[in-house]
Amino acid sequence: MKRLPVLVLVIFSFLFIAANDESSTMQRKQITKSQMQIQKQQGAPVITSPVASTPLCLGTNVPITWTGFPGGGNVKIELFHTNNVLFKTITAAAPNTGTYQWNLDPKVYVFGHGIFIMKITSDSGQSAESERINVGKELSVYAPKSNHTWRTGSEYSIQWTVGCVIQSSAVKIDLLDASMNPVLAIVSDTPINRIYKWKVPADLKTGAYSIRITTADNLHSATGSFKIDSPVPAPVNNPDLVITSPAKDAVWFIGDTAPITWNAPKLGSAKLKIELLYTNNEPWKVIEAAAPNTGSFQFFIDPSKYVFGSGVFRLRIGKADGSVYSEIQPVTIKKK
Repeated sequence: MKRLPVLVLVIFSFLFIAANDESSTMQRKQITKSQMQIQKQQGAPVITSPVASTPLCLGTNVPITWTGFPGGGNVKIELFHTNNVLFKTITAAAPNTGTYQWNLDPKVYVFGHGIFIMKITSDSGQSAESERINVGKELSVYAPKSNHTWRTGSEYSIQWTVGCVIQSSAVKIDLLDASMNPVLAIVSDTPINRIYKWKVPADLKTGAYSIRITTADNLHSATGSFKIDSPVPAPVNNPDLVITSPAKDAVWFIGDTAPITWNAPKLGSAKLKIELLYTNNEPWKVIEAAAPNTGSFQFFIDPSKYVFGSGVFRLRIGKADGSVYSEIQPVTIKKK
């Protein structure tokens, strides 16, 4: 009976030693795994340039640099969209020297701005990816555009894009005439936040103009042409022809059939012209040149004729000779 405590002590000691051995083994495995991760990270290929803050402006040469690809040979350098779709192969086989001069030719890269991920792959299949990089023109005018007509006395948004990393934090905006001569300084100093509200002076002559946006350091500029015209007259509402639909601020969708209705009993059997005026363009666009005066018309918004994303229109219905007509605005037509 006295041997039992001794036996229990021996078993307990054995279990304690085994537990310590297992704990030590687990610690060694964790240390080994951690060391392997560190070694893997230390030996992994890395793109050292460009990084997110590198100026990637079209028309410049940008050095691409990398480390960690052993064994010489060649590397392939590619640009991917952020959804991992290949955009362009920069070079299919560049010597694995750790550096490559990237020519950002505007004839090859014809966009205004893009966000990409660069990938370098060696002959052995090892690869590395860059941070997200911005590539594009220094400045591009987004609005006004060449098909825009801005009206005197109305307010519009001058908009621009910054397609690469530039140092200036402000821009100045000038109005130029058709010969690119200065007309007036719209603003001499505004933050480079890509939008500026401008009310077109009421006394400005109508005609062709351009907006010029220049960085405060005078290193970069961009222009956009457009037209300035007189205000669109208020809609005419003739009591002899009352448009009952669409309602003001109606939204139509390209590809649908939109009902147009009116009341014009005094016009009898006269044929009516139904037209649309795009608020930024002339002239009126004819929907139907000779619609019967039945009080309704089904307007099929043909996708082959209305190919824009969205537009705001004024609807006009009247006699073909223009002696009687009424208008309603605005009506929005857009893609579904």
